[in-house]
Amino acid sequence: MRRAGDEVVDSDADDSRAVERRRVEYLRRHRELIQQRQRLETVACIALTHKHARRVEELEVDAASMRIRRDEVVAAKRAEEQSAAGAGVLAKLKLDAAKTRQLPGIYAHFDELGTDSLLLLAGRQQTSDIRTQLNTRGKYHVRYMKDAYPIAGAQLKLERERDMALAAKKKLLLQDSTSLLDTKAYANKRSSGGFLSADLQGARARSKLDFYEGKLATALQVQQEQVRQAEADRQIRLNALGETALQFCARYGLQGCAKLLLTHKGDPFARDRNGKSAVQYAHDNHHERLSQLLLNYDAVERTRVREKKRQQTAMLLSQKRGALAATWSQTREPSCRLVSPLRIV
Repeated sequence: MRRAGDEVVDSDADDSRAVERRRVEYLRRHRELIQQRQRLETVACIALTHKHARRVEELEVDAASMRIRRDEVVAAKRAEEQSAAGAGVLAKLKLDAAKTRQLPGIYAHFDELGTDSLLLLAGRQQTSDIRTQLNTRGKYHVRYMKDAYPIAGAQLKLERERDMALAAKKKLLLQDSTSLLDTKAYANKRSSGGFLSADLQGARARSKLDFYEGKLATALQVQQEQVRQAEADRQIRLNALGETALQFCARYGLQGCAKLLLTHKGDPFARDRNGKSAVQYAHDNHHERLSQLLLNYDAVERTRVREKKRQQTAMLLSQKRGALAATWSQTREPSCRLVSPLRIV
């Protein structure tokens, strides 16, 4: 410390210019930090803005695709409703046409009905099947309550109509009748004399039933041959190496299955395309017990059969039954004995 006039001067203190430089440097760094923070905030704000804009754009695209999909579904539903309405109108027209042709009631007698009436009854079953498919809750749904009959009567009416339709179909099959259009065409052609020659040769003509029976038999033979060929091809694909079931059991050590196959006359020495038998497969895969079974099963079975026969023979002898325990029915003749010459008197 030293005194210079009235001021006290510290000799160890820093120079005022150095202090001013440090203060200016501190302010400059502080300003740079503030500017850097502002730049980071600006970049983050710009990124958030871009992200929000991209999200808004994605939402707009999704909304547009949803609107397109909704329009497609609405159009498909309208088309389906229009087709269903068209089918309903067609079914109603068919039903009205059937009614105009005097459809028989549920109490009609089949002996009094002609071919046309039977065809109408058989065709009504298809229409009723279409109507019952719409009833997803059974025959006691509210749709059937609108019928003129009560619920039990409606049930009886539906069942009776179904029985009549099935009976009409059976009768048509037994009569070998043709369809209504074929019947009309036959009547028109017969009235014009087209069947005169056919009537003259009716005794030698082949019946329709025999004709269809022959065609059906031919088709069945063709189908059977195709099925057999497909099964043979499948067996060839599955058994490419020519292995038997006993060889497969020997490869994987299936002793119970192998014993069952041996019981049903399986050959343990049959060879596949590689020249290996079931015994070799069992030995190569270290199935010792199975290998011994395949080798000695025949001998074991023969021994078991002989032992069983011996036990049966012993049991029959103990019970005095069988040919070995039979007694002679006649006494045996005494054999001639040689007499010693010393005893002759």
